[in-house]
Amino acid sequence: MSADLLVGLLLGTAWALIDVWLLRRAIKRAYAVPKQAQRIIAATLAARYLLTFAVLVAALLLPGVDALGAVIPLIIQKIAVAVMALRHK
Repeated sequence: MSADLLVGLLLGTAWALIDVWLLRRAIKRAYAVPKQAQRIIAATLAARYLLTFAVLVAALLLPGVDALGAVIPLIIQKIAVAVMALRHK
Protein backbone atom coordinates (compact mmCIF):
# COMPACT_ATOMS: atom_id res chain seq x y z
CA MET A 1 0.00 0.00 0.00
CA SER A 2 1.43 3.36 -0.98
CA ALA A 3 1.73 6.29 1.39
CA ASP A 4 -0.55 8.39 -0.86
CA LEU A 5 -3.29 5.77 -0.66
CA LEU A 6 -2.94 5.55 3.10
CA VAL A 7 -3.25 9.33 3.45
CA GLY A 8 -6.33 9.26 1.21
CA LEU A 9 -7.88 6.49 3.27
CA LEU A 10 -7.22 8.41 6.47
CA LEU A 11 -8.71 11.60 5.00
CA GLY A 12 -11.81 9.76 3.74
CA THR A 13 -12.27 7.88 7.00
CA ALA A 14 -11.90 11.04 9.07
CA TRP A 15 -14.49 12.81 6.96
CA ALA A 16 -16.87 9.81 7.05
CA LEU A 17 -16.73 9.85 10.86
CA ILE A 18 -17.32 13.60 11.01
CA ASP A 19 -20.18 13.23 8.53
CA VAL A 20 -21.89 10.63 10.74
CA TRP A 21 -21.41 12.87 13.77
CA LEU A 22 -22.99 15.81 11.92
CA LEU A 23 -25.93 13.63 10.87
CA ARG A 24 -26.42 12.40 14.44
CA ARG A 25 -26.29 15.96 15.73
CA ALA A 26 -28.87 17.10 13.17
CA ILE A 27 -31.24 14.28 14.04
CA LYS A 28 -31.01 15.11 17.74
CA ARG A 29 -31.67 18.81 17.02
CA ALA A 30 -34.59 17.97 14.73
CA TYR A 31 -36.07 15.69 17.36
CA ALA A 32 -35.79 18.44 19.97
CA VAL A 33 -37.54 21.01 17.74
CA PRO A 34 -40.13 19.09 15.66
CA LYS A 35 -41.57 22.22 14.02
CA GLN A 36 -38.18 23.02 12.46
CA ALA A 37 -37.15 19.42 11.80
CA GLN A 38 -37.48 19.58 8.02
CA ARG A 39 -35.44 22.78 7.80
CA ILE A 40 -32.76 21.46 10.15
CA ILE A 41 -32.35 18.19 8.24
CA ALA A 42 -32.37 19.92 4.83
CA ALA A 43 -29.78 22.51 5.90
CA THR A 44 -27.54 19.86 7.44
CA LEU A 45 -27.83 17.66 4.35
CA ALA A 46 -26.80 20.54 2.09
CA ALA A 47 -23.87 21.43 4.35
CA ARG A 48 -22.72 17.80 4.53
CA TYR A 49 -22.80 17.43 0.74
CA LEU A 50 -20.88 20.69 0.25
CA LEU A 51 -18.27 19.65 2.78
CA THR A 52 -17.99 16.20 1.18
CA PHE A 53 -17.42 17.90 -2.16
CA ALA A 54 -14.71 20.08 -0.58
CA VAL A 55 -12.97 17.03 0.89
CA LEU A 56 -13.03 15.27 -2.48
CA VAL A 57 -11.70 18.33 -4.30
CA ALA A 58 -8.93 18.61 -1.71
CA ALA A 59 -8.10 14.93 -2.24
CA LEU A 60 -7.86 15.55 -5.98
CA LEU A 61 -5.73 18.67 -5.73
CA LEU A 62 -3.40 17.97 -2.81
CA PRO A 63 -0.17 16.22 -3.68
CA GLY A 64 0.44 13.13 -1.62
CA VAL A 65 -3.25 12.23 -1.32
CA ASP A 66 -4.78 9.46 -3.41
CA ALA A 67 -8.32 10.53 -4.33
CA LEU A 68 -9.46 6.91 -4.66
CA GLY A 69 -8.33 6.32 -1.10
CA ALA A 70 -10.50 9.23 0.03
CA VAL A 71 -13.55 7.96 -1.89
CA ILE A 72 -13.45 4.35 -0.67
CA PRO A 73 -14.47 5.09 2.98
CA LEU A 74 -17.31 7.32 1.76
CA ILE A 75 -18.68 4.56 -0.47
CA ILE A 76 -18.39 2.00 2.32
CA GLN A 77 -20.22 4.40 4.64
CA LYS A 78 -23.17 4.67 2.22
CA ILE A 79 -23.30 0.88 1.76
CA ALA A 80 -23.27 0.34 5.54
CA VAL A 81 -26.13 2.81 6.04
CA ALA A 82 -28.17 1.14 3.26
CA VAL A 83 -27.59 -2.33 4.70
CA MET A 84 -28.59 -1.16 8.18
CA ALA A 85 -31.73 0.48 6.81
CA LEU A 86 -32.70 -2.71 4.98
CA ARG A 87 -32.10 -4.85 8.06
CA HIS A 88 -34.42 -2.67 10.18
CA LYS A 89 -37.35 -2.81 7.73
